Amino acid sequence: MIHLKEYSALLSSKPYLLRDINPAVWDAAVNTMRYAAFFRFCKKEFPEQWKNFMEQVEKTAVEPPVITPTVMLAAPKDKKKP
Repeated sequence: MIHLKEYSALLSSKPYLLRDINPAVWDAAVNTMRYAAFFRFCKKEFPEQWKNFMEQVEKTAVEPPVITPTVMLAAPKDKKKP
């Protein structure tokens, strides 16, 4: 892997460029990071309540079961160069 420092710095300074590519994916990722930070805080600051919460979550069934759509594509065949 090659780290392109200038390119990385440019993208880091303008996160809206990445969001503009796919706003739904960007927003979902940001929300996931926020939830993760909140849960880490709760786990660290309130361990007993966290344990109780996790026990309740483990008892909960997901209804209806979530099915993730999947598309399978055939791998492209290698073309031999003449």
